[in-house]
Amino acid sequence: MKKLLVVLLLVNFSFSQTKNIKVNLPTYIINGAEIGFEFSNQKGRTSHEFTLITMKAPSFDSKGNYNQFGIEYKMKNFMFNKQALKGFYIAAPVANFINFKREFEFTTENIKSFGIGSVAGYQFFLLNTSDSNLTLDINMGGNIQIPYDVKNVNQYFNGDSNTIDGLFLLPKYLRFNVSIGYAF
Repeated sequence: MKKLLVVLLLVNFSFSQTKNIKVNLPTYIINGAEIGFEFSNQKGRTSHEFTLITMKAPSFDSKGNYNQFGIEYKMKNFMFNKQALKGFYIAAPVANFINFKREFEFTTENIKSFGIGSVAGYQFFLLNTSDSNLTLDINMGGNIQIPYDVKNVNQYFNGDSNTIDGLFLLPKYLRFNVSIGYAF
């Protein structure tokens, strides 16, 4: 048992600060949650981040409530640093799957979409000490959301161009993210 404990401790320290669990702070303002897990190898400058997205809030046009659920993947390339998880980075691709559902007036709208985009950001350790584990990740970029399954959203269709109007499916949108994390 002691040997197993020593091996686990050595493995944990040999891969120190190659994993990061983080939460997106602005999402909590609108009653949601984005929880991400980022990992890299010890010597690499690339990290991979998977994020679970969930949100429940009143719709912006005050007609009912909407629920959002999705997953997102980011491949971050840290440009000017020898290791991942800190410094300036470009994340490309950023790919997601989002399911929007809005309920109002005995109707349920459902929109499933796939998104692709990229972001640029800077991630750093909050306390500049050798044993600091708290990280802050600030990034900005753009996405294109492509709906592939749209049900019961006739009021959002624009008759002239046959495209979907409304805030739920902006075909292009800017994104801004501030996440705090714990690296280990």
